[in-house]
Amino acid sequence: MKNSEAQFLTVGYFNDGIAWARDANKKLGFIDKEGKWIIDPQFDFAVDFDPGSELARVKVDDLWSYVTKDGESVVISDTELWEDFKEGLAMGRKGKMYGFFDKQGNWIISPQSEGVRGFQNGYAAAKLSKKWGIIDKSGEWVINPVYDGIKDVEVIR
Repeated sequence: MKNSEAQFLTVGYFNDGIAWARDANKKLGFIDKEGKWIIDPQFDFAVDFDPGSELARVKVDDLWSYVTKDGESVVISDTELWEDFKEGLAMGRKGKMYGFFDKQGNWIISPQSEGVRGFQNGYAAAKLSKKWGIIDKSGEWVINPVYDGIKDVEVIR
């Protein structure tokens, strides 16, 4: 058996045939299942692609943006916070208020909550007047904000 050096320092989980990977220079890019770079290592931080938006959050120096599977950069400037896309929407912030934007940077749910959690199963926890409730993807309350805390939403059938 021949000894060889590892090609990557770390590798994420494969999602739809793509995983992030860190090279010897400690930069992150994205590889296919054969270990070939499909997006060259250039990022200081990267996460998995979201199936709903087909974007991955990345960071270069102190600048956050998103990248497509083709390696195109998507810069969203109308927010002060860039979170991972979950179910096609990403959490953002303007001032002290939180909302959700789509992959074009359009606010789908305007920043009007004191806090939010990412979407899961079509719903997200949101905080208003120091109380938590549940909103849907249109921003409508499905459970009014009356609770001291709420975790992620699970669908039980």
